[in-house]
Amino acid sequence: PFGQIQHPQQGHLAVAVALFLIWSNSFIAASYLLGGERPAAQFTWDELSAARFAPLAPLCLFYCFVFRRRQSLELLRRYPVRLPVAGLLAVPAYNLALYFGQQHGIPPPVAALTSALTPLFLLLFAALTLGERLTLRKGAAFFIALAGLFTIALSRGGFAGLPTFGVLLAITALAPLSWSIYTILGKAVVGATLASRSRTTDGVTAVRDLANDPERLAEVRAAFDSGDVIGPRSVAAGFIDKRGGVFYAAATN
Repeated sequence: PFGQIQHPQQGHLAVAVALFLIWSNSFIAASYLLGGERPAAQFTWDELSAARFAPLAPLCLFYCFVFRRRQSLELLRRYPVRLPVAGLLAVPAYNLALYFGQQHGIPPPVAALTSALTPLFLLLFAALTLGERLTLRKGAAFFIALAGLFTIALSRGGFAGLPTFGVLLAITALAPLSWSIYTILGKAVVGATLASRSRTTDGVTAVRDLANDPERLAEVRAAFDSGDVIGPRSVAAGFIDKRGGVFYAAATN
């Protein structure tokens, strides 16, 4: 019923746990292929990045420009710089930084811990670029995470080891940093895409009467058109200057 919290089914929880286990073990698999768990490395850090994603790139391009050609070209036209930069940050920059650190001595558990910086970086960038409020609690969480990362950096040789292990850890932390920037850059693209779909392909009505509140209608239309909120194409129509009889009031109350 409306207004009640719908609890996820056990099957959904099992799938989520399974996906988490697969993702978490990817750090161990990468370390194995890079020579961290055995003497001979199967790949270098750049070769593993290419081997992991190069086979998928043609398939993704084929799908986008064959099955979603119009939408893909429209997005490239609207975001000629933002879209390619976001793509480079999401895959090459993230994985090159992560695999470089792992091949040169960052253990899998530590590499996995650096990914926990992603939501903290998002907090910072959202405050800087999207105007979201950075509260004292959020700021404290960010600095506690940085302190934890610094403590990990000191675990290999103390301050004497910072020029080596600390630098490697900082390079590895570029992975969640690049993912956070990609997320911020992609927000407008995803919002515009969803808004376009809701107006053109999902059968949502193109007329909406806000019942005698033109100021509110202007705000909602601006949110829909900018892609910040998913909604129909709204047309200002049917305004009534005051409450009337049953016939006129029924449609707007």
